[in-house]
Amino acid sequence: MVLTSARSMETSPVTAVTGKICQQKPAEVKETTEKFCPVTMNPRHTRKAFKVMNELRSQNLLCDVTIVAEDVEIAAHKVVLAACSPYFHAMFTGEMSESRAKRVRIKEVDGWTLKLLVDYVYTAEIKVTEENVQVLLPAASLLQLQDVRKTCCEFLESQLHPTNCLGIRAFADMHACTELLHQANTFAEQHFSDIVQGEEFLNLGIEQVCSLIASDKLTVLSEEKVFESVITWVNHDKDVRQEHMSHLMEHVRLPLLSRDYLVQRVEEETLVKNSSACKDYLIEAMKYHLLPGDQRTLIKSARTRQRTPVSLPKSPTESESDSSSEEESIDQSSDVELEKLLERLQNMSRVSCIANDYCLQGDPVWVEGETRPRKPVNDRKGHTRWCQCTNCIPLPTKEESICCHEVGNLRRYIIRNVKCITLEESFRDECLDEALLISHLKYHSKISKKEFLNEKAKFLRKAAYRSYESWVHGFLGPKRRIPIPACVVSLVRSTFPDPTRRRLGFYSFPDYPAEHMAYDG
Repeated sequence: MVLTSARSMETSPVTAVTGKICQQKPAEVKETTEKFCPVTMNPRHTRKAFKVMNELRSQNLLCDVTIVAEDVEIAAHKVVLAACSPYFHAMFTGEMSESRAKRVRIKEVDGWTLKLLVDYVYTAEIKVTEENVQVLLPAASLLQLQDVRKTCCEFLESQLHPTNCLGIRAFADMHACTELLHQANTFAEQHFSDIVQGEEFLNLGIEQVCSLIASDKLTVLSEEKVFESVITWVNHDKDVRQEHMSHLMEHVRLPLLSRDYLVQRVEEETLVKNSSACKDYLIEAMKYHLLPGDQRTLIKSARTRQRTPVSLPKSPTESESDSSSEEESIDQSSDVELEKLLERLQNMSRVSCIANDYCLQGDPVWVEGETRPRKPVNDRKGHTRWCQCTNCIPLPTKEESICCHEVGNLRRYIIRNVKCITLEESFRDECLDEALLISHLKYHSKISKKEFLNEKAKFLRKAAYRSYESWVHGFLGPKRRIPIPACVVSLVRSTFPDPTRRRLGFYSFPDYPAEHMAYDG
């Protein structure tokens, strides 16, 4: 007989307890889960492991690669480098020869910077300073160490100052640091009055200056600061930069300047006097100031739009009240002075006009030394082989058959990669805005409401042509006749079509008053 202990037949207390614990399930675990056993995480484990690996590296133990930059050699472990850097991961796990090499040379990074980054891979520690940030960020970008790159960007953002923000902006743009670029650009806009006094601003390129002064978010107490900054920048290297005046002044909002400043400062500036395009912008500002206050709001263009800096929001109500109070404080006699200046500018603009290749009514006065021959205009009727913008239409006379690319004054628009003048971003606001055209008709014409309603499309076309010529060329009149390109005629007629589909087209006079036009519908 075999005697069996009663205790031996019972379940061991330890087994019973552990089995019961392992079979317990949290309430949210589904019944299909067989067992739930907790997982222990030790946050110090990885840190300890990397500490030991770094000690092994410092003693050159178990290292399987030597990274070389300049005359600096760094022993390391491929697996560690590959785990922390996508750059090294691709190098050591792909088919490149470096995956089997014992020595790998990195040419794009200097030795001292590479040592800092390899140390970071093993320790997760790096010190970013003013002295190393400009070499550290591009090196971190190359090795795809995104945390280091982010730290460098945050450091540069913390260092933004009026004396360095433009340099940091250029650096961020060069290395595709999107957020840093945005922050540096915003800082420059908010501290514009300070940065224009520094060396960085004077050393900017033309496109960078234009981009800055064109911003709606520029923080300036007055547009005078923008104008003066342009003059300062051009005078810094006058012989080279004065040819950019027209491009720069396109972004200066002259209509927002006071009348006194326009008369006493802008009109007297030599750089403005020497540029016909700049004088056109000044004429535009004068005309804006001569309009009644309620009509000014109908004029919508980049140069009449108030700047709205982020730090200084301004409601439309405030803008209107400020404008009206300014007008009330100005003596009405200033209108007379402004009109005299406008007439003088228009006469100057007329005298200095370069003759166009296809002038419709006599020639403008040619400037001294102008010897450009006329281009042949024959064989243009009935086709558009002469068109360069692809938007022209066949017209019945050779005088009308001209492309916008052939009109000299339009080259400042075409040169900016705009295929056709009708595609220029301001064209529709300047030439096709019906409310603005009606305002111009009220100001320049003596037509009754009944006449306007009877032939609305015809009058709007005339106003559109006049607005186009004024926008592009400034003043036109006797001895200053410049053609309207066929592409413009096409778009104006399609926007304000004649209900009868009648087209009178071009007709000629020996000369006629400025309020008349060569096109009638």
